Amino acid sequence: MAARFARPGWRLARPTAFAGGGRAALRAGLGLAVAVALVGCSGSTATMPPPGVSGLPTSPAGSPEPATATPGASLDVGSLPAASASAAAGVSATPGATATAAQAATSTPKPTLAHGFFVATGSMKSGPEAFAVRLQDGRVLFVSGANCSPTGTCVALRTAELYNPSTGSFATTGSLDFNDIDIALTPLKDGRALLISSDESGMTRVYSPSTGTWSTSGSMHSGRASTTATRLADGRVLVAGGWQVTGATAMTESELFNPSTNSFVVTGSMLTPRASATSALLADGRVLVLGGEGKGGAADLLTSAELYDPATGKFTASGSLHAGRMEASATTLPDGHIVVIGGVDSNADPVYTVEVYDPGTGVFTITDVMSTALPCTAALLPNGHILILGGNVPGSGPVLAYEYVPSMGKFLLTGNGTTPKVGHLLVTLANGRVLVAGGGNAFSAPLTAWLYVP
Repeated sequence: MAARFARPGWRLARPTAFAGGGRAALRAGLGLAVAVALVGCSGSTATMPPPGVSGLPTSPAGSPEPATATPGASLDVGSLPAASASAAAGVSATPGATATAAQAATSTPKPTLAHGFFVATGSMKSGPEAFAVRLQDGRVLFVSGANCSPTGTCVALRTAELYNPSTGSFATTGSLDFNDIDIALTPLKDGRALLISSDESGMTRVYSPSTGTWSTSGSMHSGRASTTATRLADGRVLVAGGWQVTGATAMTESELFNPSTNSFVVTGSMLTPRASATSALLADGRVLVLGGEGKGGAADLLTSAELYDPATGKFTASGSLHAGRMEASATTLPDGHIVVIGGVDSNADPVYTVEVYDPGTGVFTITDVMSTALPCTAALLPNGHILILGGNVPGSGPVLAYEYVPSMGKFLLTGNGTTPKVGHLLVTLANGRVLVAGGGNAFSAPLTAWLYVP
């Protein structure tokens, strides 16, 4: 399971505000003007592990949330306005083909699902935190992020809060002691959560839900940003690659965090330097790391993938994507296949193709093409479908939602919400509903959270 459960639905210009000293300035609490661009599915995310994978977080199945929809907040499927329906289309893809925005816009509209709708739940208290994970006790931890204006001025948040599914409400919890919006957040088997910062020193923090506070943990051997952090079946966390904070170059170095000792040890290096990559835990305990950007930055977009084997501590090559991408989402299906959705290319334009990785053959296959260029994250549903939710530019239209159906290899429209908002986070709850909240970019949008009922 990848720690970066959802990156913000916008992307910050690395060469200016957040490279090297820029990150230090942000941690010092300065408001920075940054270039903001809407992107495709971003984040190394798989919000729910496949059934039967040992060592992954589980939660007692709590009672359904008492989330009562406000008037007009609950929308049945099929309620997309004409403008949105015309944008909701898909085209077939052949291996190696790259879909264009023009192809998506002129293709045939997809059928609407007969189920799936949104209801409003509680509102966030402190801000649109950019990262979220489901804890062992079933609550959802939100942390970090930024408040951004339409002009691109962002002020970092140190806040954190918890969503309680049993009450349908948010509550503030311990704040961070530094500013950072390029973190990795991972739930640990013992109920805590590990936060990896992009500080040069490689500092980390651990959140304890029993006390509601953050404590200093062991430092990494190499400070890094835009990394992947994946919890292994035995509870350790694999931190692979990223941007070397001093020098701003992609890394191959990887480390393992041991929650029993709160310390890091060096493990095998990746074959290819990569940052802004995507990771996913396989059913057999290995970790797939794919795509990202190489030492040349965004201009050095990667199609390669590799597998980490905890038994040997080594990486091996494993197939290639048809379309290079960074900051994509990767979701592990119950049958062990990995679905890679979205991400952006070297121009920060959305990647439309959907690819499925077969761990048995090490081959990626294109199955469908995303029908919109909206930012989105992914969440695995109890029925094995994948929920995709994208936000429009604030004020320009409704949220669009799709379910990817693996048996069909296609996207189908499902119910749509009413709060235009960028960068939604999707977290599957223990009862199978999906919490939709946060995302790290307010643009003065309401902080109302939603529940998707499949």
